[in-house]
Amino acid sequence: MAVSPALKLALEIQKIVSKKVPRGDEYVTIVCLAYLVHRRCLTKSRMLGEFSELNIPEDIKGDVIRLGVEDIWPEMQSLYLSYTDDDYKEVVEYFADNRRAYGFAASTPKSLSSLVYSLLDVKNGNTVVDLGHCCGSFLSHVIDRSPQVKVYGYEADANFNVIARCRMLLRAETNENLTAVLTNGEVFAVAAEELETKKQNGAREGVDDDSRKLLFSTPEISRKVFAHYPVRELKRPGANSIVVELANDVGLSVKQMSVDWLYHGLVAKTIGYKGRGVCVMSLSCAWKESDYDARKAFVECGLVECVIELPHGIYPSVESQLAIIILSRGNKGVRLVDASRLFEISRRTPVFNEEHIRQIVEESKAGGKYFSIEQLEKNGFCLSASRVDKLSLTMSSGEGESCTLDSIVKLNRGLILRAEEIDAAITEAYTGMRYLSVSGIVDNDLAPDLPNIDVTKIHRKVNEKIYCAKNKAIIVTRNGIPPRLAVVNLAAGEKLLVNNNLYMLTVDATRADADYVKLYLESDAGMKLLKMAFTGGRVGSLDMGGLLAMKIPLPSLAKQRAFVAKYMKVKGEADALKARLRQLSAELATLRNGIDK
Repeated sequence: MAVSPALKLALEIQKIVSKKVPRGDEYVTIVCLAYLVHRRCLTKSRMLGEFSELNIPEDIKGDVIRLGVEDIWPEMQSLYLSYTDDDYKEVVEYFADNRRAYGFAASTPKSLSSLVYSLLDVKNGNTVVDLGHCCGSFLSHVIDRSPQVKVYGYEADANFNVIARCRMLLRAETNENLTAVLTNGEVFAVAAEELETKKQNGAREGVDDDSRKLLFSTPEISRKVFAHYPVRELKRPGANSIVVELANDVGLSVKQMSVDWLYHGLVAKTIGYKGRGVCVMSLSCAWKESDYDARKAFVECGLVECVIELPHGIYPSVESQLAIIILSRGNKGVRLVDASRLFEISRRTPVFNEEHIRQIVEESKAGGKYFSIEQLEKNGFCLSASRVDKLSLTMSSGEGESCTLDSIVKLNRGLILRAEEIDAAITEAYTGMRYLSVSGIVDNDLAPDLPNIDVTKIHRKVNEKIYCAKNKAIIVTRNGIPPRLAVVNLAAGEKLLVNNNLYMLTVDATRADADYVKLYLESDAGMKLLKMAFTGGRVGSLDMGGLLAMKIPLPSLAKQRAFVAKYMKVKGEADALKARLRQLSAELATLRNGIDK
């Protein structure tokens, strides 16, 4: 496979740069060099010339000096005439969009940029804002498709901001009227500063707000806003004044809003009265119990227009599944779209083609599934299309009722023990207490040979009321899909100490039969719900809130017990056959091994 001239040029510049600059500044220096050589190419000069002869744009001048580009400039002479001007421009774009070089944080995938552009319905004359523009991929896409837009970007990483500015400067060469203002700064800090400016200007007569600067606090101007920061900026943002105001806007305290929803609040503030925002967020924020208050507040304020589930891996280095939330004002309900299976694979990464984008945009407007605020309230303001679909399957169980797990069980976690503590406490002597770890659950039952444990050898007090499972408690593994389950059946006088990697569900025996609940969780419908409660990567961790929010059918106790009795009768027959099979297998092995006797 032939290597393009631009890629060869990029590798040549990289060889020069890698010897002279720190690794963290390597790629931004390459982009600056390529852009500056491109500017020299425009002069048609056959010599690269002295660095002092360059007319460096003010937008990047300070950073060019900071990066020490002047020291490397003479070494570019050997490459100057070996490549074309187009090659140098392509190097700027290549390193701006190269996810291998920067990982997730630097670039919005091209097909996602195209989808967001369509969802925002960008048109010439619009004001487009990117909160966390990274290397400018989305803003570049917007300008290439709608040259007469005004774009504003905010980026905390100085090097990413320089690369984005180089891309804007390239586009300004063919677009004299381009307005592109890129700010290096953390968006919440900038927003807090603008909020203070707004207050000061409002307090002084005769001072008009500069709408170009006050993007976060001038609601009269409608904007199209994109933000994908939440999935990479995991720490809680600072700038307390703006954070408090964002929470107050939707009637919440700061503690009730996770970082994802704080970004949504900032986007809602930025779009103005008639604007539109698109944010990337973790899908779990669309249904987790910990985000219930935020979801409820945003939906009831009419801010949520649509939520779209994205394919797993749309950002190659992000393990968790993501979603897009579309924000606007005056919504009486929310449209939920499941686009998790709408993709094709390109270089082992899911991407959207034009037909996928057309279909997603269509469903976000008129297709998909529309839920009124009242309907969403019944489902715990769940904003996940796939999850709402499957929850609806369990809302009715024919005769009887349905309920959430938290209404019939009490959940505890097991005891945290270090490996050396376990080794010291496990004993062959009978102690009246067994120890249960994940490996002690086999074929959805407790292993018959669980080890004895002597808690007196654990050098701290063990609260047996909390960490020992009660009889008929349901044990569920916290990690790994699918989860393992078992019901505890204790002999008289025995206790069972449970490991921290296990949940204990103590069932209210006046309402539910523990074996019935376990059997439902093991069913196809139950397993689907359990899998939806997992968060994190491929291994997954069972979210406590998601588990307790599961809805299960709950017929009368008599019917539950009748079903369990019927199941246990068949299971007993199956267990007897398994025991007989083990016995026959042992006899066959004995015969085989005695063949030479």
